[in-house]
Amino acid sequence: MPAHIRRIHQANPGHGARRIRQQTRREGFTVARCTVERLMRQDGIKGDLGSVLGPCAGSVRATGQGTS
Repeated sequence: MPAHIRRIHQANPGHGARRIRQQTRREGFTVARCTVERLMRQDGIKGDLGSVLGPCAGSVRATGQGTS
């Protein structure tokens, strides 16, 4: 299973535990999210938090500058 999680993460580096679990279920594996989280932690794999945390305070999206 760890190799399978690594393969999915390499194909989709922004995916976190939730999306990796969804993909494993689509491919026919039944695994709990907490198990995916644990295996990701053990392998040092992290998802991209940008979409979860939103724009940083100095970004163009946060300040509204750069829009017409």
